[in-house]
Amino acid sequence: MMTNTQLKYLEDTYADTDKATVLRVGQDERGAYMVLDQTIFYPQGGGQPTDTGHIEIEQAVIAVSFVGFNQGEVLHYISEVPSHFEALVGQSCELRVDKAQRLKYAKLHTAGHLIAAIVDGQRGPLRAMKGFHFDDGPYVEFEGKPDGDAESLLATVQTEANTLIQQNLPVVAEMVTYDELKQRCWQIPSYLPEDKPLRVVAIGALDAVPCGGTHVSSLAELGSLSLIKIKSKKGNTKISYQIG
Repeated sequence: MMTNTQLKYLEDTYADTDKATVLRVGQDERGAYMVLDQTIFYPQGGGQPTDTGHIEIEQAVIAVSFVGFNQGEVLHYISEVPSHFEALVGQSCELRVDKAQRLKYAKLHTAGHLIAAIVDGQRGPLRAMKGFHFDDGPYVEFEGKPDGDAESLLATVQTEANTLIQQNLPVVAEMVTYDELKQRCWQIPSYLPEDKPLRVVAIGALDAVPCGGTHVSSLAELGSLSLIKIKSKKGNTKISYQIG
């Protein structure tokens, strides 16, 4: 997705403060928003929730309640509209992301990738489709149903996940070309552009996957990962999990 905003969160999950310049302000049905030249705030999408935090500008501290993409722009929605809102354009500001929330969502996202990579690595009937990396009931959804006993599969994935977390495998995100992505990724979504830089995330030697989310740098940061249940419905299978 092309945008005038440099997406700094792609470069460093752990950066929770930065500077930016206001490019544009506006309002829509969700509320008032600011568009910046660069951002460390993650815009909700890809199964991962929005970052929240604050923007400090002109001696004001403005709460950021939601960040999202809209027609290629990154909109930072704010909880209050300053009286001098329009005058903020061109001003520099300080960005402060809620660090605890950022790390929690990064852990949930990495945990989802780990589950998907283990299941996909079996090259069985299940193929990872999407993840839901929110606080409220995170899960990974797969196309297909297990060949055998679902609970046995869940136990197998749990055991392997525990082993890989103990090994503290690295989690590496990097920008690649489309040709490089084809060489590294087992499955490639049809909607990915072929003429723009793309990002892949890999856990150790497990399958790399295209991803624009935030991740921790190694599996030990997950602490523990518990697979809660496995359920198949209408040809798809969900594995629910939690981290602790």
